[in-house]
Amino acid sequence: MKNLAVFLFILCFILSSCKDESNIVNPPIETIEIVPLKVGNSWSYQTTVYDTLGSVVSTTIDSFSVASDTLINGKKYFNLSTSVLRWNNTVGFWMTTPSDSLLLYKYPANVGDEYSNTLKVICKDSSIVIPKGTFKCYGYSGTVAIDYVSPGIGLIKEEWFKNKFDGVKYLYQKQELLNYQLK
Repeated sequence: MKNLAVFLFILCFILSSCKDESNIVNPPIETIEIVPLKVGNSWSYQTTVYDTLGSVVSTTIDSFSVASDTLINGKKYFNLSTSVLRWNNTVGFWMTTPSDSLLLYKYPANVGDEYSNTLKVICKDSSIVIPKGTFKCYGYSGTVAIDYVSPGIGLIKEEWFKNKFDGVKYLYQKQELLNYQLK
C-alpha cells in the first residue's frame, strides 16, 4: 500500500510538471525586427518591486506605445510614449541617449555576442513563461538587468538587480508583459 501511494505521488508529480505547449506564443515567421515599431503598437507590463528579502514592496501597471514616427536625415525614427526615439536596423533595436545612440538589442545575434560596452547576448531560444503565455526569447544581460525579448513582439520580461550590503545580488524589480497590441 505504501509503494502504491509513493507511485501515485511520483506519477502525479511527473504529470503536473509536463509543459502545456498549447500556449506558446511563437514570433512571426521571417521576423526582421526584434521590437516591432509601428504607430499604434502598444505594450502593458506589470512591474513588481521587491525588498532584499524577496517580499513584494509594490506592484504597478505601466504602458508604452508608439506615439508617432519622424524622418531625420532620411531615416525613420519612432517616438514611444516615453519620448525616447527608437528604431530598428540590420544590426538590431536602437534608442537615443542624451549624448549618443545605444544598440539595446542586437538582432539577429549569437549567444556570447558582446556589444555597446556592457551588453551581452545570453540566450536566443529560451522559453520564458509569464502569465500571458510562453514566449521564445533572446536574452540580453547588462550590468544591472536582464531583458528577455521575443522577435516580432518585443520585451517580454525584464529583471533588475541590486547588491545587498554584503555584495550579494538580489532581484529588486521585475517587469512582465501583460498585454500587447500590434498594428
